Amino acid sequence: MFNCSYKVLNASAIPEGQFIDNKKACEKLLGSIDIDHTQYKLGHTKVFFKAGLLGTLEEMRDEKLAQLITCTQALCRGFLMRVEFKKMMERREAIYVIQYNLRSFMNVKHWPWMKLYFKIKPLLQSAETEKEMANMKEEFEKTKEALVKAEAKKKELEEKMVSLLQEKNDLVLQVQSEGETLADSEERCEGLIKSKIQLESKLKELTERLEDEEESNAELTAKKRKLEDECSELKKDIDDLELTLAKVEKEKHATENK
Repeated sequence: MFNCSYKVLNASAIPEGQFIDNKKACEKLLGSIDIDHTQYKLGHTKVFFKAGLLGTLEEMRDEKLAQLITCTQALCRGFLMRVEFKKMMERREAIYVIQYNLRSFMNVKHWPWMKLYFKIKPLLQSAETEKEMANMKEEFEKTKEALVKAEAKKKELEEKMVSLLQEKNDLVLQVQSEGETLADSEERCEGLIKSKIQLESKLKELTERLEDEEESNAELTAKKRKLEDECSELKKDIDDLELTLAKVEKEKHATENK
């Protein structure tokens, strides 16, 4: 794109962090460059130049890039020189410190109290070493005691884990057993419900027939009463079974919640 290739000629012409379409950006960029503005024309997606102008822009861009490269190189060289100068000053300061300390040592090394210090220093180091060894031994004993406690705690947790796993397995077996019992009860209940539906359907059919023939057929009326009694008994059995099923379901939920 034109504005990307030649933005280096005047980067400030196109604001940073602000959306602007390509045509408007090209117009701003070309308008800010010192060229003959009658030598080009902006299209919808392209810029049309007259002969020679594009070459002039290329030369201007190359010259600008050369200036930027030269400036960048100068900045880099300046930075490196400042870093090197700082290191040089630090080395110089370190040399001064070493020289000062060495002269100071040469001035006092033959003093009597300095000779005494040289004799006592190894003894001080030995005492410090013994103190350090005692501290290390004390730390070792503390670590050893903590390790024994940790091992005991680990063993206790392992035993508790085994107990919990056994309890879990027992509960799983209990839930499975009660689930099978519940499945059998549900199957029986479904069978009774189907029988109930069939009998109710049959009863309805007979009731409708009996209503039409009630006056002329006493025998059918008796059968109707008998079927109604059977249906009532069956309904009672189903109600009892549903109560049993609800009780089993409640016990199952209580077991799972443990």
